[in-house]
Amino acid sequence: MTTFDHPIRNSMKKLFLLPVIVLFISLQCHSQSVAADKVPVPVKQSFGKMFPSATGVNYSKEKKDFEVTFKENSVEKSAIFDRTGKWLESETVIRPEDLPKEVDAAVEKNFPGFTIAQVSKVEMPATGVVYEMDLKKDKDGLEVRISPHGDILKKVPWKEEKD
Repeated sequence: MTTFDHPIRNSMKKLFLLPVIVLFISLQCHSQSVAADKVPVPVKQSFGKMFPSATGVNYSKEKKDFEVTFKENSVEKSAIFDRTGKWLESETVIRPEDLPKEVDAAVEKNFPGFTIAQVSKVEMPATGVVYEMDLKKDKDGLEVRISPHGDILKKVPWKEEKD
């Protein structure tokens, strides 16, 4: 099957923008916006070192940690730091066609008939890279986490608010 006739990817080209918008709106709804001058210096320093070319930077507080949403090379991203500046996680929204072939194959094999509603590349210091996605089939939805090698790490049904 060529890249151009891939059923999951073709359906997602049309639906990609809406989930991206929903993701970043939901991130803002679950956290409280914080003015840059209220963000601890270690958080801003760590963020600046990790993402020196970031633009459109916004800070918010998620429980006790700080989330930074931004763009890097026109790509939407977010990063979470604790108040000491320790990096906890980064997330980059990606296109389904940019998934590694092992991840794409795992979706096709384990979730036939599902389409990718949203996908992100998540990086964490302890576990490295994983791919998180929302899969949809009719009215059913799953939140799935897959390793770069195609191992299913998490699979849970969507909660009511995702419908």
